[in-house]
Amino acid sequence: MFWHGNVIDRALKADLAAVLGDRFLNFDELPGNSCEIEGVKVTFTPDGIFQLPNGEIGITEIKSMNDYSF
Repeated sequence: MFWHGNVIDRALKADLAAVLGDRFLNFDELPGNSCEIEGVKVTFTPDGIFQLPNGEIGITEIKSMNDYSF
């Protein structure tokens, strides 16, 4: 089940890169992010970010069952 989740994740990111080209950035290739909220460190890594032709920016978050944290 987890293997399929990983395959779907990689396939969707490849499709986004194929369609959007250099307007899509896969965050798997970057270090993780963090912020502090009321003294608690929260780590996060979105799946990617993209820019539309009109300049608007969007965050990509793919949900697939690829590990126990799902």
